[in-house]
Amino acid sequence: MSNEHELNAIVNGVMDKVGLVEDIQGAIARIRARATDDDDIVTAEVDGMGTLTGLWIDDSIANSDARTVSALIIATANQASLNATTQRAALLSQLQEGLEKP
Repeated sequence: MSNEHELNAIVNGVMDKVGLVEDIQGAIARIRARATDDDDIVTAEVDGMGTLTGLWIDDSIANSDARTVSALIIATANQASLNATTQRAALLSQLQEGLEKP
């Protein structure tokens, strides 16, 4: 194999890896994970980094005390964040596998 062919193979390999990184970054940016409490009162949505992007609260919560409401919101948002983390970890695993290929 000539030096030019070797260089082209290296450049193509690097470009493939850059493309993979960009694809995974895009997939992480598109992650939306939701969680709803067992009583369907609170639903939380987060993005791929765990940032809260949506919160829906049923009117039936109006009679609950503030501590109960805040605990339910926090627990539901944490579950949504955990769901997003699981999705993100799967994507990062794909990235790692792709980067380890020669």
